[in-house]
Amino acid sequence: TAGVVPEHRKGFGSVQSGGGTRLRQRCGLRAIGGQFCRSYNPIGCNRIILCGVNHPQGSRSARGGPQVGILGHGDKPVVGVFMARPEIQVPRVVPDDYANGKMAAEHFLSKGFRHFLALMPADNWACAQRIRGFEETLQQAGLSCDAHYMTQEIKEDIFSHPVQEDWLVGHLQNAPKPVAVFCSYSTMQVDPTQATLDAGFSIPEEVAILSINNESHAGHCTAVPLSCVEVDWFEVGQQAAKCLHRQLSGEFVAPETIQIPPTGITLRKSTDTLA
Repeated sequence: TAGVVPEHRKGFGSVQSGGGTRLRQRCGLRAIGGQFCRSYNPIGCNRIILCGVNHPQGSRSARGGPQVGILGHGDKPVVGVFMARPEIQVPRVVPDDYANGKMAAEHFLSKGFRHFLALMPADNWACAQRIRGFEETLQQAGLSCDAHYMTQEIKEDIFSHPVQEDWLVGHLQNAPKPVAVFCSYSTMQVDPTQATLDAGFSIPEEVAILSINNESHAGHCTAVPLSCVEVDWFEVGQQAAKCLHRQLSGEFVAPETIQIPPTGITLRKSTDTLA
């Protein structure tokens, strides 16, 4: 499993150990991620690769997560759990990022907001789908969104905390208030709530912020507890493991994509208001 969140691995493990199915023993599964992913030798993997399908050279970049140089090695069962390169023909189980963006917009509409910002770290497939779902839902309500990708607008020092903070604050300062902000905190270097407070704006009265992926630090390590769209990573991991088990059992699995919808909104202080 490369570059996946803990709930993702839990979902995979629930199938790995359930019903007598021991995928780790049967397939010699190698867990790869982080620095190890960059230097991983795929020849050593006996049966199965569960990986993030993104860029083709086998290292990380500013535009995404783990990459897919490993997919060209042999006839091993494979399932992709990200979708930044949809032209790569493998079975996939991925979050429904359009539905994630749609749910974020519906949440803000229910709060009465009329001004919206979407701030995403990269112009990759997942972020683009989130913004499309966000924008189209707002359009159906007769409203619009000001959307920005960090990788398009920052050309140097993109991983610098001060550079990211300046980018975020610049868009907040230009936005009419109160404004609803949909962002991806888990893949940014800067805490959006701290940057907002440092810029002199109140949360959530002037700036309401909704992130994606309900990771534990979103509720405990940000200056203001951060509301999040709940991506069902557990189900992604579980369905991916089932797909791999089918392949190991000799079944042909077509290179189709299963999209897992979000489970809801975890409401915290960052959006606990009415505009």
